[in-house]
Amino acid sequence: MKDCRMQTTTRPQLAASSSGMFLPAIQEESWSRLLYVVEQQRRLAVVTGPAEVGKTRLLQGVCEQARSRDKFWIDATGLSESEVGLAFADACYGSADTEAVWHSLEDWFWGAATQQTHSLWIVDHVEQGAEVLLTPIRRLIRLLDQTRARATVLVVAREWSQLAGLDDLADLSSEVPAWDLMATDEYIADHRPATDRGVQFTSAAVQGVYDCTHGVAGRVRRLCDLCVLATQLREQHTVDVDFVLEVWSELLGPSPHAHSRSH
Repeated sequence: MKDCRMQTTTRPQLAASSSGMFLPAIQEESWSRLLYVVEQQRRLAVVTGPAEVGKTRLLQGVCEQARSRDKFWIDATGLSESEVGLAFADACYGSADTEAVWHSLEDWFWGAATQQTHSLWIVDHVEQGAEVLLTPIRRLIRLLDQTRARATVLVVAREWSQLAGLDDLADLSSEVPAWDLMATDEYIADHRPATDRGVQFTSAAVQGVYDCTHGVAGRVRRLCDLCVLATQLREQHTVDVDFVLEVWSELLGPSPHAHSRSH
């Protein structure tokens, strides 16, 4: 697989994002690598990471910051090989002729190449049907090469093995890591909605949130939201570690065996 030399893309760019996305330091490298690939108009990057780790949110931020004129987001969940082709064409035209999908795409890319405009394509949730979806993705890349259209494709799945069929085409791969304890603490302290600011998590509670969720961003958000809701129902303003473990056990799953209430 080819790789790219990168120039650093700093956090203030994303801090100004209207989406208000939280980008912890541990995910900065993934952010910088992906935005670099897009801005340098490389052909293909593959993005991996476990469920709920924050891939989609990260890519939403990249998409917002990218200077590409045309941006297309394809959710591949449940799509067959032919349906992905239709989704590509539908993204360009708003509708697609099922009998001439790839001819329509070729015409669109020739037009984009003539105008020298860059497009960004994000194909998310490829793990839902990787065994059939890699063929139309490879066909899309070949079409870009044929027309010399300026475009970047970001393909997203949970594991690299699900995208191994693209390894000869990809310019870069990026694995989005889970949050560390510092990122979890920062999110709880500064990035929850303003209505939650009256609820205080003790340092042991923050550790408990991290231990329960293993830093998986979606689980951190959900557990914190449930803890805040529970404090409102109980009319209290402090979340301690026992409170976190109780909420996790009752609403999300068993407490981590390694965590002790004596923390």
